[in-house]
Amino acid sequence: MQPPRSRTPRIDLSDTETLRALILNATAIAMTLLTLRVATLVVTDSSDGTFPRYLQMVTEPLVWPFKFLPILSATILANITLIDILMIPVIAMAGLFVAGILTGWRESGARARRYPSLRE
Repeated sequence: MQPPRSRTPRIDLSDTETLRALILNATAIAMTLLTLRVATLVVTDSSDGTFPRYLQMVTEPLVWPFKFLPILSATILANITLIDILMIPVIAMAGLFVAGILTGWRESGARARRYPSLRE
């Protein structure tokens, strides 16, 4: 007899609960990074430090496509543009929307499997 072996946990992407958790965590990380971006843009000449430079480099792909629209590229305070502030709720709503859709799929599938005799 051998003792039980430990196995590395694997992520099951076919499970809606796992997908929902991944989406919510990714949304929270993106919102945190964008909030930190706004905080570093408030401070003038914040790109001189290493952390603000890397933070702006990481978050720039989220904001860059919208900076070409005249209304969204308007400067509000210091180096903050309107899109820098608007991206935080947009990312939050998009993440919650996708997580809500996944939760709805899970519940509709669970009801159908749980009570198969009610359909007959």
